[in-house]
Amino acid sequence: MSKIHIVIAATSYEGSDAVRAFEDQGDAERFAQKCRDHADKQPRVPELNAPDADWDAYQKRSKRWEQTHPAKPFIGRESYSVGTIRFFPKGTP
Repeated sequence: MSKIHIVIAATSYEGSDAVRAFEDQGDAERFAQKCRDHADKQPRVPELNAPDADWDAYQKRSKRWEQTHPAKPFIGRESYSVGTIRFFPKGTP
């Protein structure tokens, strides 16, 4: 019997999604941390009455941040965690 380690992106309002599976738990933990680190770098939203130039710059930074997210398309989530399940290859009784 083998195990696989799944990085899960979750929100309290949308549930969770499996982002990526790994054979090695350490690889899964590192990827989940990479997702959390990237999430921490999400651009800050300008004040509502900020100049248009600030909003334009924010839009560009935000788009770049989304495009480079390691868990894309599962971005803007509250958490990235690792779950482990048993894996039964085809033909396993």
